[in-house]
Amino acid sequence: MAIDTLTKHTEESGKWGLQSREYTMTYTAIHESDDTPADLFRDLRDNFSIGIGTLYDFTLLTDISINRISNTASTVECSYKTLPPQEKDKAEEPDPYSRATVLSYATRETEEVIEKDIDGDPVVNSAGDPFQPGIVRRQGHGVITAVKNMENPLNAAGYLFKRNDSTLFGYSAGELLCVGISQQQQTETQKIDDEEQEITYWQVTLEFEIDASQHELEIIDAGFREWKEVDSEDVLVKILDDFGEPVTEPRFLNSDGTAKAPGPDTDPDYLTFDVYPETSFGGLGL
Repeated sequence: MAIDTLTKHTEESGKWGLQSREYTMTYTAIHESDDTPADLFRDLRDNFSIGIGTLYDFTLLTDISINRISNTASTVECSYKTLPPQEKDKAEEPDPYSRATVLSYATRETEEVIEKDIDGDPVVNSAGDPFQPGIVRRQGHGVITAVKNMENPLNAAGYLFKRNDSTLFGYSAGELLCVGISQQQQTETQKIDDEEQEITYWQVTLEFEIDASQHELEIIDAGFREWKEVDSEDVLVKILDDFGEPVTEPRFLNSDGTAKAPGPDTDPDYLTFDVYPETSFGGLGL
């Protein structure tokens, strides 16, 4: 009792997705007339490769059906399913704490007030005054999301709005800022020593902004007072306009604290402050 030939049809049918799919492949089996379905199942299992045969890793054979179409021929339908990444991790590594961190990359849109266009010309009206409110343009920066299973919930305060103090995900110290942490308790049933046990763990999601320049506070150096030399001493005095009156809007300052001449061609200087401390993310096993 045996299958003489097993011919695979070229067509496949099913549901296809970006990371997983479910589909059916059809075969025609030519066999002896007295073969029973049990005989055919045994022969398929022992002598024919109907397992995966695809480029998709971790594809499972989930079902086989046999329909006799004559005394010596039957149609064999094999159902397959490829696992998505998280299910694949579970199948390959049952221990939830040992599974690899799942990383994803995206971009986030932000806005910034602009003072000059791409040609370096001031963004002002016909009278040379800046627009109110200021003109904004869209910009963006990258975001990394890391999902890691942990035995206990994370002390979020120790990592939220902190920068990496060493290389993380290939980015140098200070380039990543943790801007979000969410934690969800998960429960799985695992077979340990032939006994099913429930394992409870925490699925922790950390979100990092990529862009060191965004992580420093940059402020226009401007004010209502400036340093002046009076009787051979430097003292702070009010900045006066052309009529000798104190200015009602802040003036741009030079690095020595003196006022710059007003006008559309006067560029501001910027003061930069570090406001996000660095910390180690190494202990999280990311």
